[in-house]
Amino acid sequence: MKKYRIFQLVAAIFLLSQFSQFGLARVRNQIKIPDIPGYKTLKCDFHMHTVFSDGKVWPTVRTDEAWREGLDAIFLKDVEKLSVETWRDAIKAAADQGAFIFWNHPGWKGQQKDGIARWYDEHTEILTNGMMHGIEVVNGRSYYPEAHQWCIDKKLTMLSNSDIHEPINMDYNLHAGDHRPMTLVFAKDNSEDSIKEALFDRRTVVYSGNMLVGEEKFLKPIFDNSITIDKNYLELAGMERKNLQISNTSEIDYDLKLTKKSNKISVPENITLYGETTVLFRVSATSTNFTGTVDFELPYEVMNLKTEPKKGLPVKIKLKVKFN
Repeated sequence: MKKYRIFQLVAAIFLLSQFSQFGLARVRNQIKIPDIPGYKTLKCDFHMHTVFSDGKVWPTVRTDEAWREGLDAIFLKDVEKLSVETWRDAIKAAADQGAFIFWNHPGWKGQQKDGIARWYDEHTEILTNGMMHGIEVVNGRSYYPEAHQWCIDKKLTMLSNSDIHEPINMDYNLHAGDHRPMTLVFAKDNSEDSIKEALFDRRTVVYSGNMLVGEEKFLKPIFDNSITIDKNYLELAGMERKNLQISNTSEIDYDLKLTKKSNKISVPENITLYGETTVLFRVSATSTNFTGTVDFELPYEVMNLKTEPKKGLPVKIKLKVKFN
């Protein structure tokens, strides 16, 4: 591999909508994650390999795979213009072309034997010179909490990419619901300019497995736009139990943990809002002595929506209860 291999130097975007014409038998999967206010939620993979690096497939296979899986954009690069003597010259050449430059697999065991990402003086140099714009928080099936924290502290774009070398089905069991990691990009439209603008503006969320990683301002509207509650008013007689129905239209299973108990009503301490389903949320009074109507804001943490390496997204389930 070339010495600048750890960086993905983005030169262009190839929009996958162009490949829907490749035969009537091909079927496109729809990735069910909602848009957020003001932006489209685009599903992207910005790090893949073909036979022109050390991959095993032709570029047309990569585009066909990605279109079938429901991705919206992938990136291509012209490395010949970056075939220069040193990695510093390569990065500068990319920066001079207006490239979006990010650090690939910082915890790759080929470089870090223990799988722990480390920040070196060279990274400080590149960042200080304005030539590092993002980091892979997830590469393949590996999540790097150190990189996640660096993106927060240094205000860098969070990315999640497959780094796929083999045919996609060799690494991911797509027919069983498995999926490649991807970067959710919040763009005004699916044009190259809009996607690039969103990347430089840090409007991304990592999607890997059943986990989302990103800023609260992006994770919260994804959650809110996925969830509906059939009613927010209940009447409880004595200590009877009643159920709310909570529907989740996204494909992500949201794992919720109650962060503060109420002294008046009992609700699930842990509950999973399964993707594309409706679940029951049981509510009961803790005593027969309560009367009147009370507004509740039940505080939960969505454990698999990470705003920090050890912190999930805070959300509230709002409920009005009349005690009879």
